[in-house]
Amino acid sequence: MIYAGILAAGLGKRMHRQDLPKQFLPLGEKPIIIHTIEQFLINNRIGRVIIVAPKIWCGYVEDLLTQYPNMGKGIDVICGGENKTESIKYVVDFIKNTHSVTNEDILLAHDAIRPFVTQRIINDNIDATIAYGAANTSMVTNDAVMVSRDGKNLDSMPPHEMMYAEQTPQTYNIVKLTEVLENAVAVGTDLTKISELPRLYIESGNKMRLVSGEYFNMKIAVNRCPLYFLVFKMSQGFFPQRCLLIGDDEVFFKTAGSHGKLSFLNCYSFFCFHHTIMTPYGQTSSFPY
Repeated sequence: MIYAGILAAGLGKRMHRQDLPKQFLPLGEKPIIIHTIEQFLINNRIGRVIIVAPKIWCGYVEDLLTQYPNMGKGIDVICGGENKTESIKYVVDFIKNTHSVTNEDILLAHDAIRPFVTQRIINDNIDATIAYGAANTSMVTNDAVMVSRDGKNLDSMPPHEMMYAEQTPQTYNIVKLTEVLENAVAVGTDLTKISELPRLYIESGNKMRLVSGEYFNMKIAVNRCPLYFLVFKMSQGFFPQRCLLIGDDEVFFKTAGSHGKLSFLNCYSFFCFHHTIMTPYGQTSSFPY
């Protein structure tokens, strides 16, 4: 079976919201996490979705799911760990305790605050993991990367062409991942100190295939996230009249015409927002607002 683990155990401190973790903030008419879950539910290769929530918010997530008819069977909610690595281990433990694990089973671990993940990214992760045992979504970075050990002085600059920015999903063969996690714990590794599971995975002698992500598959981790700002403002009835820069691509806006429509033009990846319609790949679209 192929499982999707939705990592929603963070408290969202960088969004400067004390009342509600970022994954539960509204993105149009639905919370961010609901948009994210939907992308995995509509993929017919995924058999089950497991949501990892903060302990004090598990009941909230269960109640939230009941508000959306498409959030039906095939979804479990468990409490998460102190970081992503520990939360993924909790997902693996849950699968082992509730289902029989086979050599063909796969886990896609995806950030709940990346709602713009595409079906292409999901399927490419599954295919790469079937072929190679593990996959990690990534993008070539457009910025030069600097290394500073003290945060004050430049120590080195790795070659730009070798630098990739990590996204999610991270995808693993569950049997292989279980072996890595169990071996790490057996030698006394504190998983709460392991910030990046892929590093532990490849340092254990395994290979991990890179899957191409998308620049718009960004994490809504700060309140300055351009796509979150854009869609949130649109849902509030506010429309910019110039343009908003998203990565290397511009989103151009025209003011509403006589027919009461707003046109989105010339954008590599734009998002039409009306009843949560998301249309990628530079098509032109108009819709009533």
